[in-house]
Amino acid sequence: MRTFIFIVLSAIFYLSFFARGLYFEKDLYGVQILIYITFIVLSLRLIIKKEKTSAIYFSFIFVIPLMYLLSITYAEFPLGSIHQAFKWLTYSMFFILLFWSTYSNEKLKKWLPYIFQLTGLSISIHMYLNVLGIIESPSAFIFNRFSSVLQYPNTFAMVIGVFFLYSLVLLTKEKLNTRDIIIYSAPLTIYVYMLFGTLSRGMFIVLPLVLIIALALRNISNQALMLVIFVSASLYTVLDFLIPMNTVLKIIALLSFSTLTVIVTFYTKKFTSKSNLLQRNKLIYSFILPIIMLVSGILLILDLLFKGAVYRILPTTAQELVDRLNESSTLRERFLFIQDSFELSKQSPVIGFGGEGFTVLYYNVQQLPYRSKRIHNEFMEILVDLGWLGIILFIAVFSLLFVFLYKNMKSSSEKTIHIAVFLSLLQILLHSLLDFNMHYAISWFIVFWLLTISFSQDKFWTEIKVIQFFEQHFKLKKITFHVMSLIAFIAIFINFNFISAEQSFAHFKQTGAIESIENSVRKNPFKRQYLFEYGKVLHSINDNEIDNVIQKLIKLEPNNSITLEMVAYLFELQKKYDEALEYYEEALSLDRYNTNLYVKVSSLQLETGTQENIEKVPRLFEQFETIYKEFQKNPIGEAHNSREFNLSDDIIINVAKAYFMLENYEILSNLLNYPIDEEDTFVELISLIELSKPNKETKELINSLIEENDLERKEIKVKKNKLKNQLQKQN
Repeated sequence: MRTFIFIVLSAIFYLSFFARGLYFEKDLYGVQILIYITFIVLSLRLIIKKEKTSAIYFSFIFVIPLMYLLSITYAEFPLGSIHQAFKWLTYSMFFILLFWSTYSNEKLKKWLPYIFQLTGLSISIHMYLNVLGIIESPSAFIFNRFSSVLQYPNTFAMVIGVFFLYSLVLLTKEKLNTRDIIIYSAPLTIYVYMLFGTLSRGMFIVLPLVLIIALALRNISNQALMLVIFVSASLYTVLDFLIPMNTVLKIIALLSFSTLTVIVTFYTKKFTSKSNLLQRNKLIYSFILPIIMLVSGILLILDLLFKGAVYRILPTTAQELVDRLNESSTLRERFLFIQDSFELSKQSPVIGFGGEGFTVLYYNVQQLPYRSKRIHNEFMEILVDLGWLGIILFIAVFSLLFVFLYKNMKSSSEKTIHIAVFLSLLQILLHSLLDFNMHYAISWFIVFWLLTISFSQDKFWTEIKVIQFFEQHFKLKKITFHVMSLIAFIAIFINFNFISAEQSFAHFKQTGAIESIENSVRKNPFKRQYLFEYGKVLHSINDNEIDNVIQKLIKLEPNNSITLEMVAYLFELQKKYDEALEYYEEALSLDRYNTNLYVKVSSLQLETGTQENIEKVPRLFEQFETIYKEFQKNPIGEAHNSREFNLSDDIIINVAKAYFMLENYEILSNLLNYPIDEEDTFVELISLIELSKPNKETKELINSLIEENDLERKEIKVKKNKLKNQLQKQN
């Protein structure tokens, strides 16, 4: 059974990378079901055979999925909490299953690093085939940056960085046979090439930093070995950057330099092990090279940032690359995410907002109109999701795992494996301060695969006092184990329902079948898009059930401006303009940078035709202008305007109609000073002003604008008549 479970988990680990890294929930549902079933089988085995296993000692990791399950009761985004709870249930069970299958099986545990290396090499070759044009995978390149199967360059860089670092450190192992030297050194050349191709600034900072720490943890001979191997593995990348090559030459060069790296590794290991100069073991000597590299690295970064001596001697192509990397808007945006998420967390500091709370609430606190579903910082993500209570428990869980790892690293006669695991995990954690890597399921699979390599290799971690405590309370841990199996059983049915809902929704999109959208809503009532589409269908067939759908939407995510906008739209479809206006206004109060909402609110205020609502339009315009002017004054505002917050023509024409209906003609003519993009809007504005019987000065201005913009008088006359009739109806 251990072998079977190990094969299943290995297949999941390997294939998950080729399913976009399991970033999207719909890709993860099937994997979750498979892991839950496997875990339940293991739990039944332990009950039937009354088997005692060390895997139960890791039951404390279930604290994390339990926190997300509890957050469903107060979540601002219930589906996000459900997804996060199921994900963490999956990660926890993956780890326990992998540990159980390998801990007592010497043959299986030996396969762990080889499968790990095979996976890294496979995704690198996949990307390389895209580079050569042999295959064309979707989104393998994002703005000419390598993104491979993950379809995101920064996370691809982090993942490749882990494979590279793990292999490089493992090559410093004292007793390493020829087969292992080949397995771990040959892929380094393509790993370096992949890393360079991602152009990930975060990894260009994190990886060198972790490499310096790696050097500090090794003796002088191993430091020399790592540097020589690194230089050898980088030669192909330098050659490819400087010299254009065709496909055949690229492949020959890659294979040649990979072979060279193997040979260099083999003979450098022999030399460094025999050199008396490199065998000095005093601690002070181990820090000389890392300190030199750290200082040199800082000086190099400063030189490139301020275009110093090194920058000026670089080839033009290299300078262009440095200039591209120096572009600061994305880095600055990361700080905006963190500042806004911290501000958001203050509103619920203890327990947070539930899973993926930032996704639905960031509009309410954002300083600038950027668009982002992620904070790009895993720890801030947890803080917003689960509050300080959650992040403290999260840190406690992983601190305990790192204590186990440290115990192995300290006590083992062969420390290299544990050091390689520690450094790889450190790199993941550091890079996750800069990006949303951990939203990819494969990132956590990597974390737990590496921990299993360490914990199954040596058993020194079992000597820690906390393990002895666990042994004394073994029954409690066993109960936790079986309770989680029961939760997994329930989760299986929910995941099947979610899969069915996805399939039905896809069928509905193709055919418009009412039965399909009804099934989607029934199987997954937590997804707002299903409810919204169902509401539109019910309106089209005049079904009164639409009111129940609207109420479900309101209760589902009452503080999500997107959901409130959906509610308002459904009311608008039914011509319930007062209710629609109420929810559009509420949505706008939560999302001040939504240009479309200003248009919607002002349009409905005019549509109702009441004096009170018409008077609100100029006030709304003043509110918009205040926010817009504040935005324009911000020197970095436009660089972070992915939501395209702007003074739209529709806003101008709506306030123009309001001024006309309120007979505020003097202010109406002032609107000619505002920039207008569309000719039709400009004609409409001029027509309104002419209807208001403007003074001589305004008439002259209008005539000059008509001539300047080559407008037809006949067109303006037609527009005036249409507007006159329209405004009379509204009044």
